[in-house]
Amino acid sequence: MSSIPISKEGFQALEQELDRQKKERPHVIQAIKEAREEGDLKENAGYDAARERQGMLEARIKYIESSMALFNVIDLSTLSSEKAIFGATVTVEDADTGEEREFTLLGPDEADYAKGTISIQSPVGVALLGKEVGTLKERDRTLYRKGKIGFVFQSFNLISRTSALKTVVLPMTYARIPKRKRTERAMELLECVGLEKRAVHMPNEMSGGQRQRVAIARALANEPPLILADEPTGNLDPVTADGIMRLFLTIARSGCAVVMSTHNTNLIEEYPARTLVFEKGRVKEVDMQALLGRICPCEKPADLVRRLAGIAKKSYSCTLI
Repeated sequence: MSSIPISKEGFQALEQELDRQKKERPHVIQAIKEAREEGDLKENAGYDAARERQGMLEARIKYIESSMALFNVIDLSTLSSEKAIFGATVTVEDADTGEEREFTLLGPDEADYAKGTISIQSPVGVALLGKEVGTLKERDRTLYRKGKIGFVFQSFNLISRTSALKTVVLPMTYARIPKRKRTERAMELLECVGLEKRAVHMPNEMSGGQRQRVAIARALANEPPLILADEPTGNLDPVTADGIMRLFLTIARSGCAVVMSTHNTNLIEEYPARTLVFEKGRVKEVDMQALLGRICPCEKPADLVRRLAGIAKKSYSCTLI
């Protein structure tokens, strides 16, 4: 029989359940004994209930014990893929209501709709397995970007007659986050970027640095794991640009990846980053020490270039903070 995938946490939960079930055995046996002592078993509801419970208990114990040897225990923290695989979290939309829910793809023994998990063996799970972002329809790609990627632009891209607070709230509105929660989070983000006192101000009432900080707060609204910043300091003076870079560094250290494109070599030199330099669409220079972590002194230049080729093809023209 083939193995059954299960997360490390799911396996531990089953072990704990098996322990509880076995500890319950004596209590069920005692309940049956006491019910027998009451006399006639034909109309003894307590006896029937106890026997039914015993049957369910033993069946569950037998199932768990027989499955233990078949489980393929997987540590979800070690998984990484651009495809929908076991352990991946996906967004599913109800075609009738338009309601969206996030589910984690797990094994059949962990599937619980109420807790946001679905089995990889279910019809929906089977349909999702192996899907890549690149194979999604345009609408689905838009939904993916909306929830997983935050964008920061050189020209800020703020709506002229929308306050800072409403600007940060807007992405959460599209994500259908409850109104009270999105307002609270928007204020928290504005406080994080030092603009809590500018919440009701319009873009024309703020400086360039303040507008860019509003844009950064907006990019963080839906808690994306990735921020893409296109020349975010291009329209700022050096002092303001330094403040924005410090903010990006704080964001990166919090666990959110920041991918930034810039022509400002001074910023690249001043802030620690993995760096790729592009010229006319080609990689001209690579900070290999930062990119690879180490350089093998015995490696020939040609071999090193070939090894970097795969990385370069998948890389942006950017600085990775």
